[in-house]
Amino acid sequence: MSSKTPIQWATMSWGITLGCDKKSDGCKLCYAIKTAWRLGHNPNPKVGPLYQGLVEKTKGGNLNWTGLVRTVPERLEDPLHWKKPQTVFVTSQSDLFHEDVPFDFIDKTLAVVAMTARHKYKVLTKRPERMLEYFTRDVQWDKVIAAAAMNEFGEEVWAFAGNAVEGCLHPDVNVGWPLRNLHLGVSIEDQDSANERLPLLMQTPASVQWISYEPALKPVDFSAIQWPKMHSVDVLRRGFWMNKSRANGFVNHGDMPGRIDQIVVGGESGTGARPCDLSTIRSTIAQCRKAEVPVFVKQLGRTVIVSDNDATHIDEREGNRARLSQNAASNSWTWNPHDLHGGDMDEWPADLRVRELPREANEISEVSSYAV
Repeated sequence: MSSKTPIQWATMSWGITLGCDKKSDGCKLCYAIKTAWRLGHNPNPKVGPLYQGLVEKTKGGNLNWTGLVRTVPERLEDPLHWKKPQTVFVTSQSDLFHEDVPFDFIDKTLAVVAMTARHKYKVLTKRPERMLEYFTRDVQWDKVIAAAAMNEFGEEVWAFAGNAVEGCLHPDVNVGWPLRNLHLGVSIEDQDSANERLPLLMQTPASVQWISYEPALKPVDFSAIQWPKMHSVDVLRRGFWMNKSRANGFVNHGDMPGRIDQIVVGGESGTGARPCDLSTIRSTIAQCRKAEVPVFVKQLGRTVIVSDNDATHIDEREGNRARLSQNAASNSWTWNPHDLHGGDMDEWPADLRVRELPREANEISEVSSYAV
């Protein structure tokens, strides 16, 4: 459903697609599976049927996606009614670029994005190849314009659509992408997923390109990634991406336009959560500092590997309440924060209390936003 969200980097979730399937190791403890299972048993006739059939219980008693993906067109108009500017997580219980989400539904989604420039929309995908395909098709922008002008959004919206969409375009381009208020990102969990997904993200036109490195299961060296060269992306980025001030400190090709605008990093939560090593989070912060990329530490996770120094400070701060255990073989400590997500910053080492927002290409005027 579309509702307020506890996710630290957003204020609203927009549940316009539901259901998924596991794409990689980072999906193992997907929180959305349990949520969909619970809501599928909701007796409310407006809720339960939407989630039924999305999750199944395996012979071992575990929950997993069935692979069914459902679009929820009746929720498309929700952002039109949010008069206060919101930071919106798009499809928090699914993947907008899942293979079973039709492109014409994405057209309608982006029509709403374009008509509500007062909101910022954050998209995450583990399928950047399909996202790249969508944003580099010649016909797609015209289809978004057409969707914005359809009567299904109401007569008043239909009359307003043209000006609203034009108002959401980036000032450095005449037509088409990127939309100023659309932040496109990919989820990664280790070096392999970063190597596979980030070069595709960098070829996708967006005002803000960001990374969700969560759960951070293994270290990632961003300088080791083979970013695409300029000639493969300059046409797609239509001049705006040639802005030299957006040079990327991560790039190992000197002719690469564009940049990563933010990395969100965090550990895994939930029963059976795999440990997150604080050295991995520290390394990510250090790489972002060197590259002048904003970094947002979301949570440390349920089980945290800490150094001797960290363990000493945790013990001093929490006394007998500290939940620390030492692994003599690896000369490290395992710590279980009192907050089961590891999301209470007061429990963290001071150097990890970093929550920076992405650079915005420009501020978006509320004049060009439609609200009902």
